Amino acid sequence: MQGPHGGGESPVPRLLIVEDHRAVAEGLALVLRRAGVHVLGMALTAAQALEMARTLRPNVVLIEHHVARDRSLNAIAAIKAIDLDIQVIIRVGGTHREEIVEAMDGGASGYVLKTESVDAVVATIRRAAAGELTTAPRTSRSRDSA
Repeated sequence: MQGPHGGGESPVPRLLIVEDHRAVAEGLALVLRRAGVHVLGMALTAAQALEMARTLRPNVVLIEHHVARDRSLNAIAAIKAIDLDIQVIIRVGGTHREEIVEAMDGGASGYVLKTESVDAVVATIRRAAAGELTTAPRTSRSRDSA
């Protein structure tokens, strides 16, 4: 069993996936489980995510940016209101700086691009579970020069 912060061991990621495309959610769950991430469940809507966050008590939520921007509900803030220790990672489909800044200002712990490798996504989830601000390794490089 992993210790909370002692002995150099990181908390085990207990992940809730929030993705509005069922096939994508199922694929993410499959590859992340194979990579050793404990996937608690999958939500297709912000409302489902809130209900599942209350009952499953994840320490990390991986949420697709369209779901997070649900205008009827500020999903990130609502998830953080359940438990401030839940780390929320937003998945974005490119370098949408405005969306990333909005998500981070709204309480997200970090972000990962949809184009990242499984290894990069797993590393981001593990860093989030350890309480670190997160970006996938490749996304942390500046793209201003492109």
